[in-house]
Amino acid sequence: MHFSKTFAALTVFLALSVHAAPLRQPNSNGAIIRSDVGDINMEEFVLREFYEYLEERMFKATTASFAKPPSAPKTPSVKVTMTTPFNIGGLNKHAGDVSFKTPNGKYPADQVNKTAKEMKELIAEGKKVNGYPKEGSGYPKSKKEKDPTKGQGKSWHAPIKPEGSKNDGKPGPDRVVLNIKEGSTRADSYITHHDSKNPIPDGSKNHPFSAAKRKKGGPNKKERKQ
Repeated sequence: MHFSKTFAALTVFLALSVHAAPLRQPNSNGAIIRSDVGDINMEEFVLREFYEYLEERMFKATTASFAKPPSAPKTPSVKVTMTTPFNIGGLNKHAGDVSFKTPNGKYPADQVNKTAKEMKELIAEGKKVNGYPKEGSGYPKSKKEKDPTKGQGKSWHAPIKPEGSKNDGKPGPDRVVLNIKEGSTRADSYITHHDSKNPIPDGSKNHPFSAAKRKKGGPNKKERKQ
């Protein structure tokens, strides 16, 4: 709006100035400027050039006003809900030479131990972050032979991603399973993943879980306790 008013004011001003000024003397061609649109006198030529200049400026200003500024990256939302607290006790940590591998990445012992500890603390406080840790190992009872917990005791599962992955707020296909057997005061942890090789069952949105491949090697072959 401001630019339109300026454009109109300048147009009127130039028109008055040109027509109020003395006419230019004829040039050697007879006071006529030749153009590709016909014969025009000097005043018409100056006005036309000025109009075209203002139109170009107005177009650029209008285009810039409609250009969208670059959007800032969205921070994944975090929703905390409360549930019944449960004190697991201690954790059986994986030794430093242990690692787990899924089709989506490799998980060293330190990362698995850290995630299991964070899960244990959330469970003890009765908190869920974006719905996790969820109760259960993620395996149905009919598939307990494939369940690393064998369907025994009490379990929870929560997402884990390879180190350096993008924090997009999505859980991804891999999980840490925390399990404590009845009568025990220490929990074990496992890695599982939604296995795309297994078809999605009727009534489900995800592929069934499969256990990750566990690799062990190196000088430290004993599992540590915490």
